[in-house]
Amino acid sequence: MQTQTKAPNRKAWRGFVQVVAVLDFLLLAAAAVGLTDLEAGLFALGMLVGVVLLRVRRGFVGSIALALLFADTAVWMLPGALSNLSHNDGFIDTALPSTLAVFSIAGLLGVLGLWLGLDQRIGRALAAFAVLALVAVAVTSIGAREDVAPVAGGVGMEMRDLKFSESSPQIAAGEVTVQLANRDLFWHTFTISELDVDVRVPVGGERSVTFDAPAGTYKFVCAIPGHTQAGMKGTLTVR
Repeated sequence: MQTQTKAPNRKAWRGFVQVVAVLDFLLLAAAAVGLTDLEAGLFALGMLVGVVLLRVRRGFVGSIALALLFADTAVWMLPGALSNLSHNDGFIDTALPSTLAVFSIAGLLGVLGLWLGLDQRIGRALAAFAVLALVAVAVTSIGAREDVAPVAGGVGMEMRDLKFSESSPQIAAGEVTVQLANRDLFWHTFTISELDVDVRVPVGGERSVTFDAPAGTYKFVCAIPGHTQAGMKGTLTVR
């Protein structure tokens, strides 16, 4: 009797996970196009493949693939959304990672419901919670600033398409200020190991760092795994 009850529950959960994965795919695909972000495109493709696999042989392989993608996306997006909220960044800069985080957490819990055959009513409650969470994000983001004033005399850099917009900036010795804007979907860092500088910048975030630098040349990189190897590095010359 218990097994018979779990079967329709699993079918409902599979549908729930599929809907959430499609929503994540649409957001990631839009980010890939709008931000010209290769990583977002790869994640979008992964979501699409996971949705297809979810319909093959009871969807076990697809559910595992989607669980990994949901978890990875949530791990990157949730801290980014909270960071942007705390820094009063723009509405879109907060809404995009927040929405992806909420959908991905819901999807991850949906996969758990699928595996365990939990009551369908839990899924409906989860969907209602996701809607309320998104409404809360929208309300708290209203009125957030859209632009950050540039730092006078500092170095300004964009992080876009796994590159720094300035790969060889030059600045006078002493107190150095670097302002950073992340235009990719996933986190980047501005890291100078020699000077103990390590700034994490989420999607849409704008952060600045001020530090003392004697004359010399210093290598800076993005310390997110794989990003330095992809070309996110440069040299800061302090005269």
